[in-house]
Amino acid sequence: LEANENVALLSAAAEPLRDESLRHTIAHGIGLHHAGLCESDRTTVEELFRTGRIQVLVSTSTLAWGLNLPARLVVVKGTEYYDGKDGVKKYVDYPITDILQMM
Repeated sequence: LEANENVALLSAAAEPLRDESLRHTIAHGIGLHHAGLCESDRTTVEELFRTGRIQVLVSTSTLAWGLNLPARLVVVKGTEYYDGKDGVKKYVDYPITDILQMM
């Protein structure tokens, strides 16, 4: 697509989104994906990324286990997560299998 066509397509795709932050970023070619999004917003982001309409996707680690969305470059911001289970409140390392799945 031409740049102008993609801008128009992204603007149209952003209109029905329920999440205001996502609506703003999608219109600029950047997707957000996290558990707090409604299902229709998540589906829209996934489809836009899968088809190459957006080329930057910022997501939580949960995306790695739920979908197969090939990416050319993956940036892992951190390799720890907060574990508040069993009264033990601390940061622990992700298992290596989780890190590899993210990549």
